[in-house]
Amino acid sequence: MRVDMLLAIPYSAISFERQGGGYVGRYQASLKIETTAGATLSDTAYVRTLKASSYDHTNGESPSYEFYQRSVNVPALPCTATMDLVDLRTNLHSTLHRTIGPVKRVAGGVILSGLMLVKKIREDSGSHVITPMITESVRQDQDGYFLFFEVYNGRQPVQCLVRGIVRDGRRTLGEPVVVRREIAAGVSQQWIRMPAAGMPRGTFTAEVRLFDAADTAHPLATAAHAVRFEGSGVNVPLAEEELDERIDEMRYVAKQSDMDYIRGGSTLADRQRRYAEFWNQLDPTPGTAANEALDEYFARVDYANEHFRSYTAGWTSDKGRVYVLFGPPDNTSSDPFRTDSRVVETWHYYRRNLRLIFLDDTGFGDFRLTTPIPAGEKYHYGS
Repeated sequence: MRVDMLLAIPYSAISFERQGGGYVGRYQASLKIETTAGATLSDTAYVRTLKASSYDHTNGESPSYEFYQRSVNVPALPCTATMDLVDLRTNLHSTLHRTIGPVKRVAGGVILSGLMLVKKIREDSGSHVITPMITESVRQDQDGYFLFFEVYNGRQPVQCLVRGIVRDGRRTLGEPVVVRREIAAGVSQQWIRMPAAGMPRGTFTAEVRLFDAADTAHPLATAAHAVRFEGSGVNVPLAEEELDERIDEMRYVAKQSDMDYIRGGSTLADRQRRYAEFWNQLDPTPGTAANEALDEYFARVDYANEHFRSYTAGWTSDKGRVYVLFGPPDNTSSDPFRTDSRVVETWHYYRRNLRLIFLDDTGFGDFRLTTPIPAGEKYHYGS
């Protein structure tokens, strides 16, 4: 049985000193693989000198990585891998442990390897050249990713369905990805392309299930890997009912055509993707995990629902509309003792030079705006 390992050591984990026109750092690494009983299966150590031409490649905005790849034959799984890293300039130590579990064996003689997260796959002279992902992180604005794996098929060639899903506990996020493949007898390399757009931020489980095309009720084999969605993206509602509600609540930020486009997606996953695309366009800080415009907008909607509910949802009331558009007023004043028994409340927005008057004719908190504002006024972050 073979264990394939890929180590990605960020330059930011190593201290560099300036030498000549660049930067130099040195580290020592040792990689040990042991059985669970403590017997050593492999023990490798090496020393590397790293050179970088600019500070950005060391600890700046775009640090580089040092890669080390090794394959080790082991008699059985599980086993443990331990990586020790020593910065030879500061003598600081870092240690990383991983348990490598057995693949799931099932009836039928078909076994899946562990999954690898991959950015790119290309074919070169009959073999596949892959670009593995450095971490488990997938940016929500990148053009998807691949789940790469090997299939060990002890049967005759078989028509299979490869099903890729992302799970949050027992719940499947978005729509499964299903492809039909002929799996040859022996060892073959396989992959399935997974979407990133429209996925919620957070860490989940990516899973591949392999079915005989003639029996899609019982998987031949399964494999899983953690995946974390982050970056310039949107925390998309997972349930269809919640998504529909959020689309309705976008009335004060989106055009009717935008909302119709989102609703017009053919599947829940497609509607989630369109929803994320809309909010990504409004993100004031692309490339970060937060979308401040979305967070602020729906925080205002939620506040309006809690505090301005009357005969309708709080965000649809006149007070709710003003609050979502402009945020909390700089000052409020009220006159509850008018001779006509009507309650008047005034909101002041000094930066906007706005003075908005709400009148409650009924005495039941149903405040109506008496000061006109443009019907097409939209929410704008930071204004």
